[in-house]
Amino acid sequence: MAKKSILLVEDDAAVRYSTMELIGLEYNVLEAANSSEAIAHAGKPIDIALIDYMLPGMNGLDLLGELRKLKPA
Repeated sequence: MAKKSILLVEDDAAVRYSTMELIGLEYNVLEAANSSEAIAHAGKPIDIALIDYMLPGMNGLDLLGELRKLKPA
């Protein structure tokens, strides 16, 4: 069975890499440090998104709204 994909959006590199170490063996992790990097992943299969609320340029809820426009459920 193929691994599920998680979009991880976190601007703190240490937190992002630590989280990737924890979940990277079980899931295919698409990482992004900001909202524009996250939106660039929108064309890829994403099963779940873990999004930091405080991001540069756009908060996590606004980013989620933008991703849902690009990838409606």
